[in-house]
Amino acid sequence: MATYSAEPMPTLVLKTVLDEQWLTYSNTIPKPRLIDINDGVTPLRHDLFTGDTILIQLGTPGEEETWRDSWYYVDRTNRVELQIFTKVSRQRLYDLKQEIRRIIHNQKHSLDDYQVLRYTGFTEYNREQFNMWGGNITCTLENNRIMMEQ
Repeated sequence: MATYSAEPMPTLVLKTVLDEQWLTYSNTIPKPRLIDINDGVTPLRHDLFTGDTILIQLGTPGEEETWRDSWYYVDRTNRVELQIFTKVSRQRLYDLKQEIRRIIHNQKHSLDDYQVLRYTGFTEYNREQFNMWGGNITCTLENNRIMMEQ
């Protein structure tokens, strides 16, 4: 009899990757505070005066497609969105974006629970009148041809 193991939450997988792989280059890009919105435990309040913040949340619902008309295998895609906030500068926003992109690229095929982690886009928004810069990063966690019946 097989033991039950829960499917990993995509936001937790991405948060763990960022938390473990964040590197600083001469202390110019300190690790920001990472908040998983979907965990139901971490408070959503963040103070940008204490440092940069990244909010991690599930994106639009994931997709499942049967693999070549088979009901036993599917391709599964889960979208995750990262909201980046900084009070330092617009350049810091882009430095944070590049660090996240580097981590995702280096972890593309080395996850335990997903086959591929992809960086799919970045959108910037700023509130210069409030001295705040922000952006959204979209990425996907993908499994292809996974078995539905175990």
